[in-house]
Amino acid sequence: MTGELDLLAPEVWTAQHPTRGAIKLTIATPEHLRTIDAGWPEIITDDKDGGKEKDAKGKGGSKDVDKGVGEDVEKDKDAPKDKEEEKRQSQVKVAQAFAKSDREFKTSMARRIKWLTKWGRLGCKAGSFLERWEASPSKGLLLEIDDEPYARLEKLSKYVLPAEKPLKPGEYTNSRSPRDKPRVQVDVNPLGEIMSAFYKEDKETVLALEPPEDSRSARRFTEMQESPWKGFFYPMIAGTSKAGWAIFVFIVLPLLGRIVDWLLGLLPDFNIPWPSIPLPHIPWPSISLPHIPWPHISWPHIPWPHWNLPSLPLPHITLPDWVVFLIDHPRMWVPIVIGLVVGVTAWRNHRKSERVKATKRNFAADQLGNTTPNTTTPVKTSEERDVAGEENELSSQPLDSAENPE
Repeated sequence: MTGELDLLAPEVWTAQHPTRGAIKLTIATPEHLRTIDAGWPEIITDDKDGGKEKDAKGKGGSKDVDKGVGEDVEKDKDAPKDKEEEKRQSQVKVAQAFAKSDREFKTSMARRIKWLTKWGRLGCKAGSFLERWEASPSKGLLLEIDDEPYARLEKLSKYVLPAEKPLKPGEYTNSRSPRDKPRVQVDVNPLGEIMSAFYKEDKETVLALEPPEDSRSARRFTEMQESPWKGFFYPMIAGTSKAGWAIFVFIVLPLLGRIVDWLLGLLPDFNIPWPSIPLPHIPWPSISLPHIPWPHISWPHIPWPHWNLPSLPLPHITLPDWVVFLIDHPRMWVPIVIGLVVGVTAWRNHRKSERVKATKRNFAADQLGNTTPNTTTPVKTSEERDVAGEENELSSQPLDSAENPE
């Protein structure tokens, strides 16, 4: 089973944009991200806020009487800043409380179903999935473009991160980016692990962030690049897995109910003479409501024209029983279709990103070929050779003593 250090180890996804520079997506614990990003929000608790308020009241309690009009004016000027700070602290507190509650819930659930890990090889596999699921709320996310923070999440989740302007210090990302703005789309599997990340500017510009080496995502990306079938099949599975709850509720549970009914039908019938208890009859009083004579209004009759439309003999089509069943139960197949659409979209994004990277590599190769220095020596003409020979002869002659001044 995977150790806790391996599950909480930092994971960095990178990409190089031709104009915006290096795009880096770091997934790690908030404690580690706080060491990377100086503007990561501080931990805010109710006790800390209460202590601040008490200290402020204690310090200013004896001076409230001597405050003048000038201090009141300064307080009014600082009021908008205080409101912005209170709003920021409330947003930070909500994000941290939500991540904390998710961690506590998954930890308690993992402890309750930890007995599944005792069933041999299958239990070991289930324990590995359980540890990954339990460690997911302890990971945060930091998006950096050219070493500037653009998005912060206290807990990793499926999100459309804004990538238009840097984020202010001490703030989390609290809104999703619209589709017409630069953004980074992050997809997360049910275990709370990142599966893919794409930087998007428009419908055509899609750049995939590459996962770190020796990771599950890196091995999956390598297999997708080596095999076209896996390049289409893996995103389809990822999209269909998003509808796993619908498949379980509308398909697996009815099948389990049929199996349980079949097993109960194999049991012998038990005829137990349950006692019959006659309940007393209570004569409830009958209440007659008064009759209200409502007025009768005769509406005028409008002679609308009558059109005889031609009747078209439509063909009679008999649908198969399974088609009729699917039409009557759309909740069974609509989530699956949505999952397939999500899978196809992820596959198309991956194809667009590969085309962009191939174009970038070809452009770099062309630039490198054009900037290589020409090392071939130029061919000299006959006149240049004669001049060079005369210069060599003059330089090789010794100086005369009369010409050499002392």
